[in-house]
Amino acid sequence: MTSESMGSGDVLVIVSQDFILAGKDLYQASSVLMDFLSRACRGGVIVDGYAGPARDTPVGAGGDPDDRGGEILTVRVEIVAGGRDAGASVAVEVLHRGFHALGTALPDQYTADEIQLLTIAIGGDGLHVTCLDRDAAYRRAGITR
Repeated sequence: MTSESMGSGDVLVIVSQDFILAGKDLYQASSVLMDFLSRACRGGVIVDGYAGPARDTPVGAGGDPDDRGGEILTVRVEIVAGGRDAGASVAVEVLHRGFHALGTALPDQYTADEIQLLTIAIGGDGLHVTCLDRDAAYRRAGITR
């Protein structure tokens, strides 16, 4: 985010949600979703995004070849919008499109039914929405005006 990216009435909307993906390779899923989110960021749809396993690997831990990243995938999308609802709506749409991209990229791991269940879960009780005004967003980004 740059100091020019937010207008005086804009807010930064941060949407995140954890998804249980038992038995899936979260590192592959993270790679696909991060690629999708990076393209959305470069295209100006979002200002930032993240997808990755919801657990930290201890520093110096040996590389287990059978490690698939756990069972919980965290996905976060950040959007500059005119309001909380507008930003959350765009973020939910980005999440939907990201999971459809996941099904397309990894059809051997995700069936159409699994992708449908994941997209239905978007916006449920596990969805977290945070809204920051311009000054708070700039402080978070380390930008001084």
